[in-house]
Amino acid sequence: TIGDFASQALALQILHDRFPNDVFIAEEGSEALRNDESLWNKVWGAVNNVSDDDDLDSKERLLSAIDYGQGVKDDEHSTSSTT
Repeated sequence: TIGDFASQALALQILHDRFPNDVFIAEEGSEALRNDESLWNKVWGAVNNVSDDDDLDSKERLLSAIDYGQGVKDDEHSTSSTT
């Protein structure tokens, strides 16, 4: 699970940076991390262990990167709830 969240955040941030107008579908949403601080801390540690990407330098940015995989455009994402 930790690897799933971390790899999804990293991959989707790269994809979103290169293709900002595209929509992506991925398995994980950020809700579980928003509700489980222990899980969040493990994912945060995993991401920071392999990346120094400035786009993933905060909790909200990492959670947003995970949610790029929820099938909504970036402008829709900011007003949509995740499932």
